[in-house]
Amino acid sequence: MRASEWEFRYRFWIICTLFTAAFYSYRLDHTNVGVAVAHLLSPGTDLDTPAGRGILRAIFLFAALLAVAGAALRS
Repeated sequence: MRASEWEFRYRFWIICTLFTAAFYSYRLDHTNVGVAVAHLLSPGTDLDTPAGRGILRAIFLFAALLAVAGAALRS
């Protein structure tokens, strides 16, 4: 799928808008995404315990692997 002439011309501003929206969305909800996913996966688990920290580490490891896979696919 090719980008249109408008998308190609204004790609810098489109990317800046997406990044700005992503960073400012933290003002709406201060909960970290990893913590929110951990609460969804195991609602009763205290995340300050070793088991809770293990869940958080697994979520962040999955996110890191997903980012690496995306970068490899893009490259």
